[in-house]
Amino acid sequence: MSADEEKPAESALRENIGKKGRNSYYYAHSKTATGPEWDGKEEPKLLSVEKVETGKETEKVVVAESITNYAWCK
Repeated sequence: MSADEEKPAESALRENIGKKGRNSYYYAHSKTATGPEWDGKEEPKLLSVEKVETGKETEKVVVAESITNYAWCK
């Protein structure tokens, strides 16, 4: 077996990106997904948990104001 036979053939897209680099028409497709592998389930999966501490509790302030000026009224 020669060296070419041992190496798997690249797709036309990867070959074009490798040949032309950033000037390739398909350059936007050069990134590959780096997330976790799909487990085959449709349900959402929790990826991570972070604990966030806040300094103090905040109060909600609601400001009620009547609308008296409309765009179609002059």
